[in-house]
Amino acid sequence: MGGLILEGTCRVCERPVSLFDSDVHDYLKEPDEGITHAVTCRQPNEQKIRRALRVMEMWWETRREGERTSDYLARVLGELGPPFAQLANNAEARHYDDFFCPPEVDDGMNINRLVADLLAVTQAQNDPALRKRATAVGRAAKDGEFDGTREESREWALSPQGQAAFQLLLPKRKGTNGAG
Repeated sequence: MGGLILEGTCRVCERPVSLFDSDVHDYLKEPDEGITHAVTCRQPNEQKIRRALRVMEMWWETRREGERTSDYLARVLGELGPPFAQLANNAEARHYDDFFCPPEVDDGMNINRLVADLLAVTQAQNDPALRKRATAVGRAAKDGEFDGTREESREWALSPQGQAAFQLLLPKRKGTNGAG
């Protein structure tokens, strides 16, 4: 058995859980069965271990079916309470969105900006429990929890902004009519 990574409590059944690097517990959301927990991965890799650790520290309800990334992030930030209200408002206005960030805000570093904003507000807090919860959100952001979805990517690709970007990246070849 590999080395112990983390000991904690399953957020679903509240039983003690020990995470070993060779016996990683993960949680999978299945449409008809709700949350299935304690799925064992026999060949862990760094990504699976990081996801398992992140899921164990997630205190919030994960993304709801059909929930946009910006709405999901705004909900989670709002649940952190009043000190994080401005960040929740920014998320709702899509300031941290991969695909639909307003042009006047978009700098291509949206998730990095979110993490920096979270860190700034978190450091000003005196409540250790709140700091721990906010730090978990920051870690989740770094690990991709609030990245745009495939559906949002497709929506952007079909939008005027997406089409304009494709035109810049994939110019038509001379001597063709654009077909084939």
